[in-house]
Amino acid sequence: DARIVKLKTQGVVTTDAEAQIAIARTKIAEAQIAVAAAKAQIEAAVTSANASASSTVIKDAGKAVREEMQKAREALLASHKALVEALNALKANKKATTTPETATAGVQ
Repeated sequence: DARIVKLKTQGVVTTDAEAQIAIARTKIAEAQIAVAAAKAQIEAAVTSANASASSTVIKDAGKAVREEMQKAREALLASHKALVEALNALKANKKATTTPETATAGVQ
């Protein structure tokens, strides 16, 4: 946010970058929910394993844990990708509005 404010004061159009950051924030929130769900599934699996330790019935609690961990992983990767896209949009806007002063400095 500070970088966007700084670039806005320099006259850089940051609309696309701001939209990408909003998407990234949504993806981050989704990732936090997915991680919390995975954590809850792990805790439930541990509790279930402790409770069924004396039982003769074998139960695969690992499958649910693996599924939740995969969802969390995918959500984290999506949030990272959204952040990268937001940063790239910000860099593209900055490059588009800067003038190449050094290219003409030595020409007379």
